[in-house]
Amino acid sequence: ADWIRARSLRNGVISTLVEKKKRAGTPFAGTTVFLKSLALLAVSPFRGAARLARTGSLATALYPIHVAVGRVLAEFGYANEQYRQPEKN
Repeated sequence: ADWIRARSLRNGVISTLVEKKKRAGTPFAGTTVFLKSLALLAVSPFRGAARLARTGSLATALYPIHVAVGRVLAEFGYANEQYRQPEKN
């Protein structure tokens, strides 16, 4: 389950980075992406609850929450390097 959480966070980070690159050069691009990330974080518990009701799987239900957290963390410089674990090198 740890790898699912790590991958979900990474998907959120990637989503933010792609959106920032896509909106580069437009007015208020950074603010727009940040506000979208916050909005997704706000609705993620509801999306998770809907998934839990539909699938009965807690791991599946937590996915949108982890992705949203990853998006917000990316705004503060978090960048999980999925296949690199310096503490194990």
